[in-house]
Amino acid sequence: SAVPLTGAAPTGVSAYSLVVQAEGSFTSAMRAISLYETLTLPASLEQFELEHTEKGWRLTAHLKLLLAATP
Repeated sequence: SAVPLTGAAPTGVSAYSLVVQAEGSFTSAMRAISLYETLTLPASLEQFELEHTEKGWRLTAHLKLLLAATP
């Protein structure tokens, strides 16, 4: 889910908070988080959690994305 952040970016730029969750094998979890490296826009990884569960691995990543503001 993406949520706009008010007051978190300079004029002309909008900041959004994005939470990504995934479950599966360790390889799948690492592949999912590696997609962060392919983003073509400014982003920062604010928080990362990796948990081993009975079903495999669960990851939660909190990202902040910066996008050009629309008039």
